Amino acid sequence: MKRKLEYGPRNYDNEAPAKLLECDANPVAEDEKLPRMFTVKTALANYFQGTIGETKLREAIRKGEVPHIRIGAKIILREDALNAWMEEQEKQSTQRRDFPYVVLKGSGKRR
Repeated sequence: MKRKLEYGPRNYDNEAPAKLLECDANPVAEDEKLPRMFTVKTALANYFQGTIGETKLREAIRKGEVPHIRIGAKIILREDALNAWMEEQEKQSTQRRDFPYVVLKGSGKRR
């Protein structure tokens, strides 16, 4: 998609602009799309859509469970890495387990 940008002196007499410059509105080719990236707050709002809280996400990042890039104090999360991580979480949640929970038996007496 091409859009026209004005340059040159402004014409305030409602006449056509002095010159028009055509430029490509999207300089990145379709096959070379840049990956979507999020900060923690934008990932919570746009990717997780409120399904988990900020504390849980930051805790998982700190433990190294969520793939991320740290630049100074900024944490960057790539959408494709989050997709892969979510798929792995789904696989782990559906794997057959040998009853992972501990059942505590009481004495059977009620007070």
